[in-house]
Amino acid sequence: MKKIFVTLMLFVGLGAGANAQQLTFGPKGGLNFATVTNMGIYDSQYDLFFNAGVFAEYKFDQFFGIAPEVVYSRQGVFFGTAILGLGPSASVKLDYINVPVLVKLYPAKWLSIDLGPQLGLLTAANIKIGDAAATDSKAYFHKVDFGLAMGLTLNLYKYIFLQGRYNMGLTNVSKTSTIGNTTMVTNSNIITNGVAQVGVGVRFGINRE
Repeated sequence: MKKIFVTLMLFVGLGAGANAQQLTFGPKGGLNFATVTNMGIYDSQYDLFFNAGVFAEYKFDQFFGIAPEVVYSRQGVFFGTAILGLGPSASVKLDYINVPVLVKLYPAKWLSIDLGPQLGLLTAANIKIGDAAATDSKAYFHKVDFGLAMGLTLNLYKYIFLQGRYNMGLTNVSKTSTIGNTTMVTNSNIITNGVAQVGVGVRFGINRE
């Protein structure tokens, strides 16, 4: 995580040297409505988590910019009782350091359309099945998750923005179809993250005219 943060700050510094009038950066955070796909017999539902991180945006002109981010994101899923009562309820919590690099298109000064690839690095994973205690389950999940981030940013005043985003996983999250004696997946489809986000951020740097 330290190397990623240093890389982002280098990007900020290089951008400032090139054209400080077009650079902003700062903190951001919000809520995750997270789930995973293709969980077989389980009735998967969205669960509520959170995200927090930093961003930098280099705006080339009034219509086009690029914005890398480093974001801690708790994701996962909640399962109700398995269909036909074949198993207990369960919850999965997956902690990632996500690094999206977003292209930002501005149809208006106050609005941007955001789209770009995202790299996720798994830092922790815990599973709770039924009434049992949560267990460290990182070994059951892939360490890297690739996805696509897409959404909108609404710029309020010069320093505050609101965001709505959907992070669509493109690669398999799970290494196995069973955890302990519990069957988590009953088909050959890959299991992917799906995370809807709403959040707020604060810009520092120059005044955006």
